[in-house]
Amino acid sequence: MDAWGQDLGVLLVLLCVVLLYRSSTNARSYVVCADYLYRHGRTYHAAAMLLSPSQYFDTAAIYALMRIVQELVDT
Repeated sequence: MDAWGQDLGVLLVLLCVVLLYRSSTNARSYVVCADYLYRHGRTYHAAAMLLSPSQYFDTAAIYALMRIVQELVDT
């Protein structure tokens, strides 16, 4: 992984910590979706980082849902 990817990962972790601090079930769910987007959809993640935070997490949630459904259908 290059330095840009590591920096992006660190920023994502910091954002996740802030959201988890609120201890909201929705916040934790969004963090799981954002992690899924980061790990499995690198180009989608890069594009989603250009969105506002609320749009980013909504996009991550939709991506995670569609990706999991695709994996279920493919197996």
